[in-house]
Amino acid sequence: MITACTAPGTERCCSITAERMAPKSERGDGLDFVGPYASTQQGILVRAEDAEQYQRMSDFNGKLVCVWKGTTSAAELKREAYGKIGLAVETDARTCVRRLREKTVDAVSTDQLILYGFMEEESGFAVVHSLTFGAFNDYGIAMVKGHREHCRKLQDALMEYARSNDWGPDFQNDLPKVPKAIRDEARPTEDDIDRYSFRDRPGNVQAAD
Repeated sequence: MITACTAPGTERCCSITAERMAPKSERGDGLDFVGPYASTQQGILVRAEDAEQYQRMSDFNGKLVCVWKGTTSAAELKREAYGKIGLAVETDARTCVRRLREKTVDAVSTDQLILYGFMEEESGFAVVHSLTFGAFNDYGIAMVKGHREHCRKLQDALMEYARSNDWGPDFQNDLPKVPKAIRDEARPTEDDIDRYSFRDRPGNVQAAD
């Protein structure tokens, strides 16, 4: 959570949150969304020693994939198309990562960019670069409704950043193991930011039924 003040030392402050705006949730209610500043599909994290045996989703048939409650992967992998993949549903990411390390599950799934972060932290893990599934999740900035002027300023700043020469190097510095093709796919266009900003939830995912 970030507190942004248009006039420091006055009451003209409001709270904003920069994070993934999850689809099919109620977290967007009462908020304006500015973004995305990055987008990602679901991915798969495995032990580096096993990475070569996984080339397609069907290679996980009969395997145990760890997800945690409330994530897109947890919902997506329950679809009939993935019915032969075993699911271990935990309460948090840390437990899934520990289970992968301890070899009580075969893989971990969540947003692919998050998995690259896990890979950065532990050399024994590898993201299967070619395996993505599900709709794109958008990362953006959420602000309580009623601050549209401030939202537009954020949108302008984000558009300028996305088209600048800073976005790519900043991304690479934070997640250096992400291949260039995936990094380029994650980068928003100005049209993306214009189309999806000022909505209750990201515009490129379906609203709850």
